[in-house]
Amino acid sequence: MNVKYIIGCLMACIVATAAIHAQPEQVSETTVELEGQFIEATKYRILREYDKAAELYQQILLKDPTNHAAAYELARLYDVLDDANRAVRMIKVAVELDPTNTWYRIIQSELLQQAGRNAEAAAVYAELSKQEPGNLYYIEERARLNVAANRPKEAIALYDQLEKQDGINIQLTEKKYRLYLDMGQTRKAAREIESLIKAYPDEPDYYHLLAEFYKQTGDDKKAQSTYKRILEIDPDDSRAQLALAKQSTGGDSELAYLVALRPVFAKTDVSIDDKIKQLIGYIDIAASSTNPELRSEALALAELLTKTHPTEAKAFSMYGDFLYRLGQPEEAFAAYQRTLELDNSVFAVYDQMMLLLAEAGQYDKLADFSESTMDYFPNQARVYYWNGIALAGQDDAQGALNVYREALMMAGRNAPLKYDILIRQAAAHHQLKQYDQADQSLESALELNANSPEALHNYAYYLSERNTRLTDAAKMAAQANELATGVAPFESNYGRILYQLGDYDKAKKWLDRALQSGGNRNPRTLEHYGDLLYQLDDRDQAVQYWERAKQAGSDSPTLEQKIAQRKLLK
Repeated sequence: MNVKYIIGCLMACIVATAAIHAQPEQVSETTVELEGQFIEATKYRILREYDKAAELYQQILLKDPTNHAAAYELARLYDVLDDANRAVRMIKVAVELDPTNTWYRIIQSELLQQAGRNAEAAAVYAELSKQEPGNLYYIEERARLNVAANRPKEAIALYDQLEKQDGINIQLTEKKYRLYLDMGQTRKAAREIESLIKAYPDEPDYYHLLAEFYKQTGDDKKAQSTYKRILEIDPDDSRAQLALAKQSTGGDSELAYLVALRPVFAKTDVSIDDKIKQLIGYIDIAASSTNPELRSEALALAELLTKTHPTEAKAFSMYGDFLYRLGQPEEAFAAYQRTLELDNSVFAVYDQMMLLLAEAGQYDKLADFSESTMDYFPNQARVYYWNGIALAGQDDAQGALNVYREALMMAGRNAPLKYDILIRQAAAHHQLKQYDQADQSLESALELNANSPEALHNYAYYLSERNTRLTDAAKMAAQANELATGVAPFESNYGRILYQLGDYDKAKKWLDRALQSGGNRNPRTLEHYGDLLYQLDDRDQAVQYWERAKQAGSDSPTLEQKIAQRKLLK
């Protein structure tokens, strides 16, 4: 339970009791009754019987419309019950009944923020500032809420007020700087940074802010001179060194920039974090590049990182990422192993290693590695997910299902992971001929992602394999191909379902597409195409495609007979 809420409730009890006993005359029977009801209501609130508590607080307000503590408690209860509008209305009543109660106003602002009414929440802090003009927190909160309400001018005025009272500091200036930039007022943005530099001429951070401004506004020359000024103040400033390395290439060549980084990356006194920030964006660039020199230079820099910082786990992790993306999975696995030797606390590294084992089809190793990883991360759903994949790869579908169920319970609100587990779960159910459960898993997956080509394709494929609900299967296969075009297995599956429905002309169209998309190497697609040609009275071509399916490694139990007898078997 929220600590702030508990404290607030105790305060309300104290306030309510004090209000009752503060009367100069003798305590009446009604007053005693109200006090008892308040205590009873609070008891139900602590027991989380919110409906009973709310009813009692409402009765108190009916009998005593001036009872601000009851109104406050109702506001908090409605907040717990996710009734934002009633919560806001009741806290307003509490504030109106006791306008000097600071706590009530703070809660009022919180409730208004939760309801997305940031301008009104800011107005509450404006009232609090009237009560305590010297309270800087109230001004800061009011400014923040004006930013949230998209009222930058009002926020800047409040930041100016804070500066007058508390002096210039980088946090406030940077906030004003960002707001001015968002408003397109670049001159005013620049003046904010210049005021910081004037006040603190030897502070590199402020020059970095100015250099960033020049880069954003396209003035590379001034940015470069600013970085040089930083190095005059601090010759070892790694951010300035890296920025100048980039600017020395003119920004025209990715390769030239990477080459320019080599001397900086070789320095042990340059922060590894700053190096990683410069390099991390080049993982995707290098992976997608057709330039072998660029790929080689990016990988060389990542390797240089490990040599310059041989005791830093993050250096080997970065190197592993580059190796993986550049198509060297075995070397990547070795780099990740070294990462774990230096720091075995980062789950993302274990996760990447399990992915590598799964992609390599090394299910025995994946089973052992995922089981040992469970000792370090017993509550990580992805460990169980990978373990399930390992068991499925070892033809233990039931064991995989057992682990997938655990993973699903642990996944919580992680919808992408739940989706992945459900897809795998459906495959295991299908393998065990548990068809209703397979369908249910796929239905659940589609609830999480209704436009998933993978889920639609798998569902259609399983129905086709069972030769059931073919009309539904055709609709799903068609939708999968609309969402992901040019995918040979999707096209082949749709063609096969159309064949099962007897629509041979349309089936040929889709199987032709599948062959053109790469299905000409898939034994299943080749065999299905042979079946279709046989139905279209082209026996010689049919036999040729059956023979091609055999050469491609088909494990179909009837293929040999079809070839030998030169006919389709029923």
